[in-house]
Amino acid sequence: MQYPQLKQQSQSGPSASAPSTVRFGDFMLDLRAAELRKKGHKIRLQEQPFQILLELLERPGEVVLREEIRKKLWPDNTVVEFEHSINAAIKRLRDSLQDSAESPRYIETLARRGYRFIAPVSRRRHHLSRKLPLSPVPPRSLRKEQLAGRCGRMRQSPCCHSPTRAAVRITNISLTAWQKSS
Repeated sequence: MQYPQLKQQSQSGPSASAPSTVRFGDFMLDLRAAELRKKGHKIRLQEQPFQILLELLERPGEVVLREEIRKKLWPDNTVVEFEHSINAAIKRLRDSLQDSAESPRYIETLARRGYRFIAPVSRRRHHLSRKLPLSPVPPRSLRKEQLAGRCGRMRQSPCCHSPTRAAVRITNISLTAWQKSS
């Protein structure tokens, strides 16, 4: 099952995108892996409680109506006892979060209306950054003569044969080739 990404609440320019992790209390929800973790330990969460948690985390502090949950969990042509099914899914979610309806830390019940996520929430986007290799590897297309300082251009200048200049040249050639291939 593929889970939808959590919507970003505020758009702050072109770099704004949906968060990949959401933290609340001791919990971290990894949206890419669709996993809930508590202090690093994976918490089992079924599909419907997971969908409800996503809906609540999209709008923390706001009321999510039972009708909105029903529409998210079941298409219009589904025949099911919605009231009981929503209650059961909320109970499973609370069990996973070790929360209670009587003294909630995460999910507050608004009788016959819906639910509200009441804990502080932080979102984090993970960017895949391109990292340079620790030691540049020359591309295979370079001839050994070039790397050994025997190319035509290097022969003209005797100072190019120093080990430092050769290392700088190899690094520049490798970095250029790597950037073109990326």
